[in-house]
Amino acid sequence: MHLNAQVQKIIERLIEWPRVSGAKRLRGDLKERYRIRMGDHRVQFIVDSDLITIEKIGKRDKFYD
Repeated sequence: MHLNAQVQKIIERLIEWPRVSGAKRLRGDLKERYRIRMGDHRVQFIVDSDLITIEKIGKRDKFYD
């Protein structure tokens, strides 16, 4: 599946927040953020009331650098 299609699927899933499976709260300096997997890629986002902001999309091997 092409990355753009994967991102679109993630966005569609995030619309259902907080009933999103696979979202994981991050730790440490990123403890206010979440990540969700999509194949070899990760999407990092932050939730503020009803607003979800996608902050980062990247490959798994370099995502947390």
